[in-house]
Amino acid sequence: MLYSMDNEHVLLFGTFSKTFAPGFRIGYIIGPLDVVRKIAVAKQSSDLCSPVFDQAVVAEYMARGLF
Repeated sequence: MLYSMDNEHVLLFGTFSKTFAPGFRIGYIIGPLDVVRKIAVAKQSSDLCSPVFDQAVVAEYMARGLF
């Protein structure tokens, strides 16, 4: 995996829709904090944010160590 070789210059994009719940349109980005923050701002200006319920379910599931 490229990210494990250079986590300062590589972004890791993922989704929970294939592995957790097909109906949940929740994704994630792992990378340098300054880049991830800029992507988050761009995303916020391009849509109306991700579904809050879906985010809460994924967060709770992960917090319990079930994923």
